[in-house]
Amino acid sequence: MADNGTNAAQLPPPPQSNQGAPGYENGQKPPPPLHIPQNNNPIPTAITSPLSGVDQALSPGSAGGFGRRAAPEPNKRALYIGGLDQRVTEDVLRQIFETTGHVQNVKIIPDKNQKGYNYGFVEYDDPGAAERAMQTLNGRRVHQSEIRVNWAYQSNTTSKEDTSNHFHIFVGDLSNEVNDEILSQAFAAFGSVSEARVMWDMKTGRSRGYGFVAFRDRPDAEKALSSMDGEWLGSRAIRCNWANQKGQPSIAQQQAMQAMGMTPTTPFGHHQFPAHGMASYEVILAQTPNWQTTVYVGNLTPYTTPNDVVPLFQNFGFVVESRFQADRGFAFIKMESHEAAAMAICQMNGYNVNGRPLKCSWGKDKTPNAAGGFDPAQQGYSPQSATAPGAYPGTPTAYFPQYGAQYSGQPGNYGGPAAQSPAGYGAQPMAYGGPQSAGGYGRGQQPPSGQWQQGPQGQAFNNGYGGYQVEHILAELANMKYLLVSGGVISGVGKGIIASSSGLLLKSSGYRVTSIKIDPYLGVDAGLMSPLEHGECFVLDDGGETDLDLGNYERYLSIKLTKAHNITTGKIYKHVIEKERRGDYLGKTVQVVPHITDGIQKWIEDVAKIPVDESGLEPDVCIIELGGTVGDIESMPFVEALVQLRHRAGRGNFVNIHVSYVPVIGQEQKTKPTQHAVKSVRSAGLIPDLVACRCELPLDDATVAKIAHHCQVDLEQVVAVRDMETIYQVPMLLHEQGLTTSLRSFLRLDQLPLSEDRVTQGKNLWKTWNDTVMPQRHLETVTVALVGKYIELHDAYLSVVKALEHSAMHCKRKLNLVWVDSEHLEESARQTDPAKFHKAWHEVCTASGILCPGGFGTRGIEGKILAAKWAREQKTPYLGVCLGMQVAVIEYARHIAGITKATSEEFDAQAEEKAIIFMPEIDKTTMGGNMRLGSRPTFFQDGSEWSKLRALYGGASSVDERHRHRYEVNPEYIDRLEAAGLNFIGRDDKGERMEIIELKDHPFFVGIQYHPEYLSRVLKPSPCFLGFVAASAGCLDEVLKEVKTPSAQSSGEGINGTNQASF
Repeated sequence: MADNGTNAAQLPPPPQSNQGAPGYENGQKPPPPLHIPQNNNPIPTAITSPLSGVDQALSPGSAGGFGRRAAPEPNKRALYIGGLDQRVTEDVLRQIFETTGHVQNVKIIPDKNQKGYNYGFVEYDDPGAAERAMQTLNGRRVHQSEIRVNWAYQSNTTSKEDTSNHFHIFVGDLSNEVNDEILSQAFAAFGSVSEARVMWDMKTGRSRGYGFVAFRDRPDAEKALSSMDGEWLGSRAIRCNWANQKGQPSIAQQQAMQAMGMTPTTPFGHHQFPAHGMASYEVILAQTPNWQTTVYVGNLTPYTTPNDVVPLFQNFGFVVESRFQADRGFAFIKMESHEAAAMAICQMNGYNVNGRPLKCSWGKDKTPNAAGGFDPAQQGYSPQSATAPGAYPGTPTAYFPQYGAQYSGQPGNYGGPAAQSPAGYGAQPMAYGGPQSAGGYGRGQQPPSGQWQQGPQGQAFNNGYGGYQVEHILAELANMKYLLVSGGVISGVGKGIIASSSGLLLKSSGYRVTSIKIDPYLGVDAGLMSPLEHGECFVLDDGGETDLDLGNYERYLSIKLTKAHNITTGKIYKHVIEKERRGDYLGKTVQVVPHITDGIQKWIEDVAKIPVDESGLEPDVCIIELGGTVGDIESMPFVEALVQLRHRAGRGNFVNIHVSYVPVIGQEQKTKPTQHAVKSVRSAGLIPDLVACRCELPLDDATVAKIAHHCQVDLEQVVAVRDMETIYQVPMLLHEQGLTTSLRSFLRLDQLPLSEDRVTQGKNLWKTWNDTVMPQRHLETVTVALVGKYIELHDAYLSVVKALEHSAMHCKRKLNLVWVDSEHLEESARQTDPAKFHKAWHEVCTASGILCPGGFGTRGIEGKILAAKWAREQKTPYLGVCLGMQVAVIEYARHIAGITKATSEEFDAQAEEKAIIFMPEIDKTTMGGNMRLGSRPTFFQDGSEWSKLRALYGGASSVDERHRHRYEVNPEYIDRLEAAGLNFIGRDDKGERMEIIELKDHPFFVGIQYHPEYLSRVLKPSPCFLGFVAASAGCLDEVLKEVKTPSAQSSGEGINGTNQASF
């Protein structure tokens, strides 16, 4: 930064004399001219010009002004934990959070704002462990209390004076060159300044044009307020006012965090902002008259309580009252002043509470008359009246009508002069009943026990202000568009592919899409289901073990779902029973209808709003796939819930695609099964808007006409979904039949605003998809042998197969996948079934590459080990995933490292030489959800720059991939194996758990403990599978040339298993 000492810039003096101005009594002189000192703030002093690309030092005269005080940054090793039951001790909390990594420090503090609860802080050695705890432990129940996990924020200064009981002044209209130091010096002439800070925008690095100054003594603050209001500071005349009129007491969170050198995630911590940018305080302040003090708070989770929100708003002034409708996603908070409400909107809009960004805007108060009271025309208004009186014709009653007028005792009647009530607010029948704090920002107030009652319905809101009325809130709640895909005749007919393809069509049109899968089975998740019965278990970032269809959604739509996006009967019943045990139903008889069906609808509505793409915004359309077939006993509660959801969503917000099967018997397409299926779904209350007919060949015109006639739909509402060369061509088939147009019409999507960028991104996505999934008839073939244990049902390896297909398409090859049962490779098969033995070995020996996927149990293990040995010795490309890596380690230990009896504890618990062992932190008594699950970082080791796999990841130092395993390589054998030439190039964050093996003198021999297939996408294949297929096809060098290095990637973009682009 330029030296300001020699060429100090003097701020211009006030444009007019202050003689006789308030604050200059008794001959007091104006403050001396202020010289801008050198900025010693601990932040970067140079920025990069977007035009020249050259670092430019900021100087007093340069555009952009001076450096700003750095905002508190999240301590990536420390977490805040709220909602702790008082029975949870520090030892218990440590044990809970050490499931993700070593915990360095734990502290629990009583929560004075939430009676009966504590909160705490957990500090890790490793940021990766903290990140995993955020993803896996947030929302977990501990002693029947749901804990909230968030980042703790590290203060920029190690020691700071507590200003909580000081007197704060708001300073507005600050020019860009004013920073903390200049603001402090400008007010230092008045005495006891304890703190001065300019609020800044973290995204732009520029001042927001306002700040705060704290004084230790009230007379000094009063003198500064009267003297500085209207004075010039820099290039503008500033505005001054009380930030609050009663001081600013501290809260328990501040005291505790200061003890640990941290500050809580309050709005002043700048911890999250809306994607569209922070609206200026000035604009928000001018949106409504100065008597408007109510803030609308939207996008709340149903489990949000006043204790989650009210303390945040108390940072900006007294909270006079709050009314919560969290079950419907919104609340209203009345502040003490117009300025405090505007500041709260400015700072809190986009702030993350319980995993959702808040939506804040102006609410609606009663209109005051010219005398300072309220309009007499409104005093006789009651909720039963047909029309709303007042200055704003046709509007409902104010959200907080009791303030500013005396309560008359009549329902809805509020009249009388304001002066008759304390503080000018009038009677306060719904105000906080608990004692207020000693002053300041209202901390210490107790939340209201009552709930807000709605005003009259059905009246328009046309007052020209940016507030939210009941009708607008209901419209917002109903704004989510739902696309239901149900099925009849038989299951497994392709509902998941049709749902995913429909989502791709919508996303290609520019809309944000999410997906929910409903599985009517009683299990909580798919983690313990046999892959031979249910297909593969698809693992999500948060560790959720879900149905394989969620993999289809992620692959088609390039989104990341959560475990909540997979609804099962077990989850719903568990949730409802837990509520009943807590007494939430207040003694009511808990029944399937309404409690189970209401629980299903609530789950869908809440999950539909979760952002799932890189935009971080709520989706526009939620696709719901109802598993099984309509008419099954187990799916009846879900069908009833969806019928009710359709009614609640309203016309234009819900569409149902019913998928049916049209068999061909004697060369005749039979429509009777479809007719009965549609009749069944209609009798259940679901009316199909579109009928998707699955068939091997295109439907005849007569068949389409017959289905339309008997199912009471138009010809255009019948969609023929024939077998395609690849499933990735199904979206084009549906588009050709007008499905995109039909969905836009049924869901009234034209009413949703779309930016040009989103439309362009959608078009680019559609073009790229079409170019990628072109017909593969004339491509060269690459043959891969998949050596597995569950090959009887190919869906057991669905994600593996899709990852191979993605990579083959990228390499411009046609995949020839050969299924090999690993049991048939064992010596015992030579005796029992020689034909299968020789056939299996012929397929392995002639394959261009060998893939060993994951699995459990001892069956077929020796066959997998022999396949790995063949690939190593014959220089055949090999990829071992999870168990495939472990058998490769065992094979190398036996035949190269001299550990001749090497095996896995999974196969022989009493073995002498266990190369693979059970992970010590895993509970051996509980099976469900008890593995190392979810997204975790893997770090490439020093000296691994030669690695082909690391090059495929763009030379990254670490990658995030999804895991699902209970066993790991025994650390006791690492040195012996590495000395024998087996390179462990990837390890966990502590360097203790082996994640990746690779042979240096081999065309491609890689083993990975994680499951990269879960993050492979059609347009961005997994680097592991891409390298394997490319090596098998002989084009690995060409693929490596195409890979971008980390420096070539966009700034701030993390590297995951896919290097996935956002569309």
